[in-house]
Amino acid sequence: MTSKILYWTTSVCAALALLLLLTIMYVVCGNRTIQQTINDRQSKINLASTTVGPLNVQLSNALFAASQEKKDAAVRELLVSLGFQLPEQASKPAVTKQKPSKTTEE
Repeated sequence: MTSKILYWTTSVCAALALLLLLTIMYVVCGNRTIQQTINDRQSKINLASTTVGPLNVQLSNALFAASQEKKDAAVRELLVSLGFQLPEQASKPAVTKQKPSKTTEE
């Protein structure tokens, strides 16, 4: 009786181990497929960012130039709120900050 219990116990454990091995193999293959898909998408994103990056800079510069020509403060504020550093604003605050300091010091 003990040998039958031992036989069936080892058979069930072996079947469970085989089932677990097959499950792990399926999950690993699925992960590889997902990783390949993610790598493909990331390479497309990298390619697009190198292609579109300079275009984005040119577009923002053109928008800034148009806002300067038409004296549209709303567009300039929009560009600043989106994080663009405008050439006009980079030079003016330094000059503006220096003039009151010099006036206060004199």
